[in-house]
Amino acid sequence: MFYFIVLLSALSWRLASAGSSVQILENVRIEERDADTEIVISLNAAKRPAASFVGANRCLILDFSQTKIGQSLVKKAYASRDLCLGYIVAPSQRPDDVRACLYIRPGCLATLRYQNSDVIVRISEKTALVVPNLIEPGFLLSPAEEKYAPTVISLHAAPLLPVIEELAKLAGIELELPGSLPSKISVELQAASPLDALKELSKICGLEFVRRGPVWFIESHVSEKPRIYAYSGDLLQ
Repeated sequence: MFYFIVLLSALSWRLASAGSSVQILENVRIEERDADTEIVISLNAAKRPAASFVGANRCLILDFSQTKIGQSLVKKAYASRDLCLGYIVAPSQRPDDVRACLYIRPGCLATLRYQNSDVIVRISEKTALVVPNLIEPGFLLSPAEEKYAPTVISLHAAPLLPVIEELAKLAGIELELPGSLPSKISVELQAASPLDALKELSKICGLEFVRRGPVWFIESHVSEKPRIYAYSGDLLQ
């Protein structure tokens, strides 16, 4: 009888352990502040989603693999000052996964970071990105707070300067810019880090991205070496 009780206890512990290993998206809350909006997605354990961005719809998509939706979140929609619409679903083709779809307001910039088991999307308005309604505003996404995090950029006829400045800030570098940059640019790219994104943007714009000492520079290509002319003393008389 004693051994049966021990066996039953061990089996109960294993079932409880198996149950606790299930990833659950438990809660979503929105915190509006003066300068930005934070969307906090809470799970029962730390889980980093795969992030992507659909530029045409300004939709940030977060895919959580092998995760379940809390019952209180089913068929629930979210909206705020900087979030046009947000919802959580289980994709029909992947019923064991969870997808968060967040439609960002035009003229906003979104960053993604992690705190314990929370995934935090911070949306802030960038007035320099706000352009006439006929032009799609730009969007810059950094899916983590580290300067080595993957970076996704989706721009359509958007001002280039604020994007470059934000990338340099995320990369933690000092950057000197040329007197003139393309005023607006349309580009879709993914890079391994903000620094790599700066390299790719420079290449697309036909510029060089180089480092001299502690300072990085974006500048025009030097098409040819400078010519050196030598004159004899007779010619100078």
